[in-house]
Amino acid sequence: MIDCQVENGHLNSLGARNINRLDFEQRLEQTIHVEPDRDIWQLPANCGDLL
Repeated sequence: MIDCQVENGHLNSLGARNINRLDFEQRLEQTIHVEPDRDIWQLPANCGDLL
């Protein structure tokens, strides 16, 4: 989740959507203690030539 604060066409084109503040706060409370999967931010070994 990202608190974009201002709706715009670019963010909407990327899949963003407005939710009300109470819904945002409830979703944040449900996920704030979830540990992120850091492996998804690792490039595969075969991407070395791209860097």
